[in-house]
Amino acid sequence: MKIQIDLNGVKVERNLPIRWEDITFDQLLKLEQCKDDTDRLSLFTGVDAATLKVAKIGNLEGIITCLSFLSRETDFFTVPTTCMGYDIPKNLAMETIGQYQDLKLEASTMINDVQSFEKYAHFCAIFACKPYDYANAEKLIPIFMQAPCTEVMAIGNFTLLRLAELTGNIPKGSLSQPTRMKRYRQAFKTYLKRLAFTVRFYTWKRKLRLTETSSSRGV
Repeated sequence: MKIQIDLNGVKVERNLPIRWEDITFDQLLKLEQCKDDTDRLSLFTGVDAATLKVAKIGNLEGIITCLSFLSRETDFFTVPTTCMGYDIPKNLAMETIGQYQDLKLEASTMINDVQSFEKYAHFCAIFACKPYDYANAEKLIPIFMQAPCTEVMAIGNFTLLRLAELTGNIPKGSLSQPTRMKRYRQAFKTYLKRLAFTVRFYTWKRKLRLTETSSSRGV
């Protein structure tokens, strides 16, 4: 959505997102720090918040309504076949032991803060780098920071599920079971709402084990 901003008599145009797919992964991480609509507009337009407060903005009410999609949940679970022009392996299959080891290492460093989710861009880079070499994969990380947030989040979420599967925390093949997938979606519900990215990785894995235990008991 194009909007017009009058900055001290100089009119500039900016594009605003109208859906989650329009938001980059980098912007998604920064959204958590936004306190109000001014901060969000500043993030999406590149104009600092103090300047925006006194700037004239055309169709302001329409713009605020347009950004209301930010309060709604979206699908962060549909893994794309490509991302930023790079092929993503079907079912996130790992082709080398190096990929597996580096994915596991990156995931193990995730802690209880929003910056940990930057690792999702690392996951994408590791999958996209062919032939695989971590030094080359690192060069791709900035590219995936600018990828659609829905794609990066889906790849990241399923990577954690895949690692849990490979390390024996959930049975192999369970990713294809719709009923179990529904439970995984529920496990992510807390941080998907209002961008509350505060789920600890190991707490999440514990929930998966509890879910699987309940499932095996016929619950």
